[in-house]
Amino acid sequence: MWTEEDQWQPLWDDITRVSEAVFTAGDDAEALKALSGHFLGAVVVKQLPSGAGDPARLSVIDGQQRLTTLQLLLDAAQLVMELVTATRSLRAFTSWCSTTRSASRGTSKRFKLWQTSRRP
Repeated sequence: MWTEEDQWQPLWDDITRVSEAVFTAGDDAEALKALSGHFLGAVVVKQLPSGAGDPARLSVIDGQQRLTTLQLLLDAAQLVMELVTATRSLRAFTSWCSTTRSASRGTSKRFKLWQTSRRP
């Protein structure tokens, strides 16, 4: 169970800190390298059977809330980019979150991360 004090606020503070530092650093590669990250903790997964030629499938055993939180943050960031018409950034951002149509062989496997309530 996440609480504001122990999980939400430290995560948001780190996102704010890194966002401001990236904006300030611009193209300064050394300044970007010097940024520290945020440790979310380990995510425990179980490998699921997959067909020949399909990517490996994993079921999250521990870490669902952390991954869901990141999905919501990524969705909000994408929405902001769409609203400010940051086309170049939006294209790069979208490529991090989904597989290209040619690589996914159709739209049913487009997303890299799927939420499901099914148990492994």
